Amino acid sequence: AEDLENGITVKVTPAAEGEDTVVTAVVTDPQGNTSPEGKDNSTVDLVVPGDVDGDGEKDLTGAPVVEINDGDDGVINPSDLNADGTVDAKVTFPKDAGYSVGDNVVIKDQDGTELVKRPLTA
Repeated sequence: AEDLENGITVKVTPAAEGEDTVVTAVVTDPQGNTSPEGKDNSTVDLVVPGDVDGDGEKDLTGAPVVEINDGDDGVINPSDLNADGTVDAKVTFPKDAGYSVGDNVVIKDQDGTELVKRPLTA
């Protein structure tokens, strides 16, 4: 009766990163009659963006790298500006830092204005 009241908890080894972990259940009675299959699935996402050492925690060395095109002098001069008065900034993502296609990236300026908000692509 305990199973009927509380269910049965099982330990499942997750599938590979980005793959679906699937668990199914079927009950067969002593006469051989079977229930319909019960099923649930969940996509595995165990990699933490920015986790360089694989401990499941983000690391400062795994942070996205932001470079403002300021001529490498730390000052935005007229020669650094685009024709429309903007300056380019490039954001890159360290290799082996847990970033994956489909992770969401948000890039903001000094006022908090979202310049980019979308999933990462390959």
